[in-house]
Amino acid sequence: MLKFKKLLWIATIPLTTLHAGFAQSQETRQLESHEHGAVEVNLVVDGSMMFIELESPAINIVGFEYTPESVEDKDAVAKAEALLASASEMFSLPQRAACEIHTASAKWVGDDDSGEKHDEHEKEHGHDEHEGEEHGKVVHSEFIANYEFRCGDIGSLDKMNVHFFEHFGGAEEIRVQMVLPSKQTALELTAQSSVIVFQ
Repeated sequence: MLKFKKLLWIATIPLTTLHAGFAQSQETRQLESHEHGAVEVNLVVDGSMMFIELESPAINIVGFEYTPESVEDKDAVAKAEALLASASEMFSLPQRAACEIHTASAKWVGDDDSGEKHDEHEKEHGHDEHEGEEHGKVVHSEFIANYEFRCGDIGSLDKMNVHFFEHFGGAEEIRVQMVLPSKQTALELTAQSSVIVFQ
């Protein structure tokens, strides 16, 4: 996964006083449980660019975390990747901000993608409950999506509607961490309240 500290590096935000505290907050969150129903979003605004990283346990999106083998499961993963990679389906931004999608990508990441992923995941996340097991081994899978927007009038970007809950019923909350030009902040979104306010 593109960790948020790396995302900060990509954005090269000149808010050095915020970096240390926000990176520490992210490291602390990495020690928390991989929680079914919870989605993590990291967001950075830098100049005319906005960077978004989204990470969700696979069970929130396709209903399972085991490695897909059946045609139905593989199709569900492919459709989820395509939907997540459609930034216009995931977010709505004010037209006055004149934001265009620069890049967008999404992928399934499972234990089979790296021999070290399972061990790394266990170090980062404490798991008390597991929905997927494969050959006696607990399986952890997730979807990771990254988006970059270029905005013609970033100052008019005062809010953003998040449509994740409309597409994926397994999610209960989205935990958002943001680094903006003037501040760092965090908030939680639910199906009843799914608008990120920047100002």
